[in-house]
Amino acid sequence: HVLSYDECDVAEITRLLGLPARLYHLMLPAQLISAPATPDGDKLIFLGTVYPKRQRFLDREGVSDLVEIAHGPETKRGLDARFDEANDHYLAKLAMRGATLADMQAHVRALQEVRREILLAVFGAYRTGFAVANLPALFKAFPSRVLEAMAAGVPVITNRITDRPETASLFEDGKDILYYDASTPGDFRRSSERLRND
Repeated sequence: HVLSYDECDVAEITRLLGLPARLYHLMLPAQLISAPATPDGDKLIFLGTVYPKRQRFLDREGVSDLVEIAHGPETKRGLDARFDEANDHYLAKLAMRGATLADMQAHVRALQEVRREILLAVFGAYRTGFAVANLPALFKAFPSRVLEAMAAGVPVITNRITDRPETASLFEDGKDILYYDASTPGDFRRSSERLRND
């Protein structure tokens, strides 16, 4: 079985590979969803990689005064190193054929704890701005930052997904999320300023 983030890939995977496939939307544990105080800041926060397509978009939009490119907080807090250490420890046991069921369960708990701490740190980073920006990408679904920001109680502005109807129907524009048209110059700024002033 195959889970695909992109609804257009579901039929292709089944057709080309002969494997049953389903659309999968990202999920988060319910206990992490919160409704904290209104986020505070005068910038949109983008937590992710600004590869060339995104940089061209930001340059075209002229929004350096409006968007803060944030870096993942997990490195500053040593959480990425803890993740690696937990894996290294368990992989060493596996290599020696000494891993027990109890070792596997402890390993899973350690990874879950680190992942939970990473998510909470990311939620905190999102709350440093007035909203979270999702910049255009090749990925034709909502990336984790969209759902994480919502779970953190932070408004999200994202490019409209026009050719994925099931995905596009997940959120209502102006209620759950605020969309901008990435192909219309200036729409990102207009939508962002509307959100900041609301």
